[in-house]
Amino acid sequence: MPSAAHSDILIRPLTSSDVPDTRSLHSLVLPVQYPPAFFTQLLCLSSRACLIAVRRSQPNIPIAFISAALHKSSLLPLPGGLSASKALNSPRPRIEILTLGVLPAFQQHGLARRLIRAIVDKLCGPLTAGILVHANVATTNTPALKFYERIGMRISSEIIPNLYRTCPYGERDAYLVSGRLDI
Repeated sequence: MPSAAHSDILIRPLTSSDVPDTRSLHSLVLPVQYPPAFFTQLLCLSSRACLIAVRRSQPNIPIAFISAALHKSSLLPLPGGLSASKALNSPRPRIEILTLGVLPAFQQHGLARRLIRAIVDKLCGPLTAGILVHANVATTNTPALKFYERIGMRISSEIIPNLYRTCPYGERDAYLVSGRLDI
């Protein structure tokens, strides 16, 4: 659904000069605190990436972000000895969404979907339809759980207790959501 607002938004890779504003945005829209080393890894490790969304008129002010890691294969370990779905335990590559957030004023316009598609393209290339994607979501984050369901992901684990140890408030338990996306 391209619109004037949609075409005004540019998605681009995180740069070192973007880190302070992106860290602030993370703190604003996510309850989990991320240390500076998290952002350094996003810039330095080839298996990780972070994209930010900006308005073309304000290209240095992030309004949304996504960070993810590419896992080439292997089994997916879960904390506490919980088991993941069989779909996650395969030799095929998969993408783990580490963080995803959109300022409230820019939500409900397809930006999170665009960010997910862009991160998949960046990590795997544009011809990777149906790649397995997974993320951890707080058990109380109903809007995120519904969003992931709309794009084809499902809850794939029991409750993972106390996953978000650095969460200063709110629920610390999470679900693993996963699915093969068609976005």
